[in-house]
Amino acid sequence: MGKTKEYMERNYYGKTHAVQIQINKFWVEAVQHFATHGQSKPFLPESFIFANSNHTEMIGALALVSLPYEPKSHQFNPDEGLGLNIVAASESILFQKEIAQGEGNLKKDILVAQRFFDPQDRYGESEEDPGV
Repeated sequence: MGKTKEYMERNYYGKTHAVQIQINKFWVEAVQHFATHGQSKPFLPESFIFANSNHTEMIGALALVSLPYEPKSHQFNPDEGLGLNIVAASESILFQKEIAQGEGNLKKDILVAQRFFDPQDRYGESEEDPGV
């Protein structure tokens, strides 16, 4: 048997303050949902993006949202033009980014600089100015 490695928690040990989670829209919706529906209805609010102040809050929010542990097969169908239709087979989170065409104001001037570093010669002198 090989050597075992010992890992220790370095982020919380010795700190006197507790991890604080601020009340935001996500936590309010979570309390309202679980108070009225319990676990009978899936919980996947749009406000999950507000639970982002620290790692503990993000893991706690991820534990509460109703995402499947194993993904199902989603359908991706090209739309007319530049679009895509997605048919989700289970609960999912989708992040989107829209890229819009714009007018470019390109300048034809370009500056190219190239510098080399020799790891064997850390203290090089400039040929133009030997004092540098």
